[in-house]
Amino acid sequence: MLSNAGTANGMGFRITSDLLIDFPAVDILATLNTLRSGTETYDFLAEYEDEYTFGSDGAYSVDYKNGNVLASWVYSREGIEAGYCDNVGMYALKIPILSNATWTLHENENLTLNTVYDADRNNEDGVEETVNFTGIDYITYTNGGFLGIKDYTSTVIIQSIKADELVATVFFHGYENGGLGIEEPSYFFILTFKPKD
Repeated sequence: MLSNAGTANGMGFRITSDLLIDFPAVDILATLNTLRSGTETYDFLAEYEDEYTFGSDGAYSVDYKNGNVLASWVYSREGIEAGYCDNVGMYALKIPILSNATWTLHENENLTLNTVYDADRNNEDGVEETVNFTGIDYITYTNGGFLGIKDYTSTVIIQSIKADELVATVFFHGYENGGLGIEEPSYFFILTFKPKD
């Protein structure tokens, strides 16, 4: 269903809502299963128009509608251009157009993810934690592919998919700390996507 198999151009989606959740991962699976889509909408209206297209042949593309994508401050820190940043460290970032990106759906498989979070919310060094997901559906990408938010972790957990909606968990990096956490997520967004017009 992700690729609308049988059509030449694949299936494309746009973000329609979001919800930010913090690690630690205590009861994370219960959280993922009970939270659907959020009411918090950040001020990136142009970036919410970006289109993410899953080709039936495994090809993947992103159409940056205004030349920018959403990205975490950790990912953006070396190449931030003038643009808006919100209070969780989300940036509008210019990146090269994807070339030869692909996607793979993993169904009912296990996933291990290393994370880092601020244990006592005082902005000191983060705490590392390994999170294990069992029997889930998730997507991996090659060649820079991503869904919704550009970051070091591009793996996306699929919560649900229907003909008119995709709900996905997208990981977000929030710590630098001299290297700790740069390539480990500290938050996740639950993003709801609708098929593009």
